[in-house]
Amino acid sequence: MVTEERRTDRRRLYEQLLDAAHSPDDLQQLWFRFGPALFEADTPYVLTALRHRAIDRYRSEDRRRQREEAYARDATWALDAIDPAERVVQKLKLAGVLDALSQLDPRDSWPLWWHVQGLTDPEIAERWDDAGFDPSHPTSSFLRKHRQRVRERLRDSIDQRHS
Repeated sequence: MVTEERRTDRRRLYEQLLDAAHSPDDLQQLWFRFGPALFEADTPYVLTALRHRAIDRYRSEDRRRQREEAYARDATWALDAIDPAERVVQKLKLAGVLDALSQLDPRDSWPLWWHVQGLTDPEIAERWDDAGFDPSHPTSSFLRKHRQRVRERLRDSIDQRHS
């Protein structure tokens, strides 16, 4: 049986904790988590628990705010991405690139494709020889220079199509 004095002490402690809490919800959360045993603990322990609960709440709110900001940025980008005029322009540019690539000689396109696949220069040189391209046994510097020239021709070809 709980005496009136004990009830008064608990009420006083609860009021003290309510004043110390950043939010009444923090105190309610602790009550829910630990039950009535919470008020049997020493006051510094409960105050520390309240402080930790406030920190957890702050972190949760900060994470939620960051997610909302990221979503807002993504949503804005998504609206720009579905602009019909922009999609038509991008499609035309892609068609121009694909057309320019299709016009390349295999001696130019294959080494470029092999490089994009991540093959090293010695592996590309081996495939070059297997394909029967001239000159045989190309050096790494030859392959780099060849890729550079092919890229420049592609850029020029694409630029001419968009002019």
